[in-house]
Amino acid sequence: MRKLMLIVMLVLLPVLWTFGQVSASLRVEPRILIPLNTVADDGTSRFSTGGGLSFQTELGMPFARWFYAEGVLDAGFLPLKSAGKSLQSISLGVGAGARFVPVSRLVVKGSVYGGGEVLLFDGQTALITFMEPGIDVDFQISPSFNMGLGAGYRLGFGGGGLLYQEISVSLNLVYNLGVSKSGARIDTTPALAPVYPLYYTYYDTNPIGQLTILNLERDVLKDVKVSYYVPQYMDRPKTSGVVTDSLRSGQEISVSLFALFSNDIFEVTEGLIVAGEIHVDYSWLGKEFTYIEPVSVNIFNRNAMTWDDDRKAAAFVTANNPVVKSYSKNIAANIRGDSRDVFDLNFRIGMGLFEALTLHGTGYVVDPASAYVNLSDNQEAVDYIQFPSETLAYQAGDCDDLSVLYNAMLEASGISTAFITAPGHIYVAFDLGIPMERAQRVFADTDDLIEYEDSVWVPVEVTLVEQGFLEAWRIGAREWRETSEAGTEGFYPTRAAWNTFKPVENPTGELVFLPDPDEVMEAYGSAVDRLIYQDVTPIVRDLQNRINRDGGSPPAYNRIGVVYAKYGLLDDAEPWFRKSVSGRPYAPGEVNLGNVAYLRGDYGTAAEHYKQALGTDDDNPRALLGLAKSSFELEDYSGADDSMTMLALVNPDMAQHYSYLGTATDVPVLRASSAVSKGVYGWDE
Repeated sequence: MRKLMLIVMLVLLPVLWTFGQVSASLRVEPRILIPLNTVADDGTSRFSTGGGLSFQTELGMPFARWFYAEGVLDAGFLPLKSAGKSLQSISLGVGAGARFVPVSRLVVKGSVYGGGEVLLFDGQTALITFMEPGIDVDFQISPSFNMGLGAGYRLGFGGGGLLYQEISVSLNLVYNLGVSKSGARIDTTPALAPVYPLYYTYYDTNPIGQLTILNLERDVLKDVKVSYYVPQYMDRPKTSGVVTDSLRSGQEISVSLFALFSNDIFEVTEGLIVAGEIHVDYSWLGKEFTYIEPVSVNIFNRNAMTWDDDRKAAAFVTANNPVVKSYSKNIAANIRGDSRDVFDLNFRIGMGLFEALTLHGTGYVVDPASAYVNLSDNQEAVDYIQFPSETLAYQAGDCDDLSVLYNAMLEASGISTAFITAPGHIYVAFDLGIPMERAQRVFADTDDLIEYEDSVWVPVEVTLVEQGFLEAWRIGAREWRETSEAGTEGFYPTRAAWNTFKPVENPTGELVFLPDPDEVMEAYGSAVDRLIYQDVTPIVRDLQNRINRDGGSPPAYNRIGVVYAKYGLLDDAEPWFRKSVSGRPYAPGEVNLGNVAYLRGDYGTAAEHYKQALGTDDDNPRALLGLAKSSFELEDYSGADDSMTMLALVNPDMAQHYSYLGTATDVPVLRASSAVSKGVYGWDE
């Protein structure tokens, strides 16, 4: 019988233990047995108090963790008082019970089991049945070992009735199987998002996934920490810290997972799946445990992204790429030194960089498998964007590729940029760094500009790169007006987006052949001239119509000359200035002729014109300043000093601004100051 019971236990235990997350324990209970109804003829008990030993196996129910099944093997003896003999018993049974934990470490259990029992007395054997309800109170000393006390009440049946009753008191010794290695019973459910290498720094502070943890133990788990680890691309696990100080029995929590990837992940050029781990560290009944959940990590290639957040495109704007940065800064430096400074410097640099892309042969090509128009509305669809150096090397890209490239070149030149989005489309804007009030003085028409946060921006439709800057600007402005009126526009400054999605340099070195800077400057100059005449022509036409209608006059002729002069068209301006002074002396015309000569470096002629102006208007501040500057360049420092003395009386603020022209005591220093201000103080209207 004992061999049969042991075989059943050994077979049943591993089967049930491996079914789900089932707890299992072995109990050994030394017992004191107290007989109740074994009475002799004289009314005294036939048996005195005896003893026994109980072996039990408990198996937790996977579907109801508070309940358990048990198998029991008992052995006992009761001494007979009248003769030196004893009643011996061996029983085998099964049962079920329930347990609860009123406080940490204390386990209270109630159970009922029954089965068959063999009684041995004086060489005779009898087989009966029994049933025994009982209660146990155990204290968990450690996760794997409990100790406690128990009591039971056994009823033996045979011959059609109750044969005996006895009470047992036991010392409980419990060993919880598997705890020393596996730890507490917890259920974990990971939910991981795919990894996009471009945003590998983003995952350091933004979740890459979630882990749900359910405590299946009867006890509280303390100091629960979670960490995420991909050995192939992380130097060490990234911990989420202590996610909870106390995880109660049956409690479920959701934990955000983070990752600090190494630069190696940026070498992924094809999508792959690698092994990862989620570690759950906790303290259970004073002992530390770590549970490791193996996971598969899906990693896309480094050009992949999704459009759930349009700001993500900023991570591709690698302004520090050596090719992009050196070429862009070289063009910007040439434009800074160009004399055609009618427009704001940022505007001119933006124009020059765009013309460089046109000369480079960069074209707009739609990739059917990765078209922004098809993917931008699906936040889960994976798009593939080229890095700026890749687009330069391929000389082609779709709207997002070209937008990224143009923004990178502008940012490399120190100009703030933004992405503009419209339904199914993305393009670019760059910041002029000036308020609208100033833009209205520079540009003939500000309808093609964007006012954003007290600054003026220029929208550019980059897909028209083959048609040149002016057309790209015109169409970009039209698109902005249409989407703004419809309320469907998006405006995302690149530098603000970098706070969340930091740019990551593309490690590959594509071979790039860029156009000669001199050719770029020539194309840029042609674009500037076209824009100037585009702005000037309607203004001059209107002024000429007024002259034809009302008749000519020095102020009218001078006004046309000023329009040309403000745009740097000195050759076109000079005839109108001369016409304004041809009939009689006219101070503004003489001042402006002096300015033309000064800007051409003909300081002697400039001084004569300024003197002519002062002969008609001796308090004209522009004439006094122009004469002082011309005298200075002619090294007539005494004459410059006299003119500055007069200017100080007429316009103290202007005199203060150009104070270096007076009292020439340190000529080298003064010439350095003069080099800083080679222009003229506006045109006299």
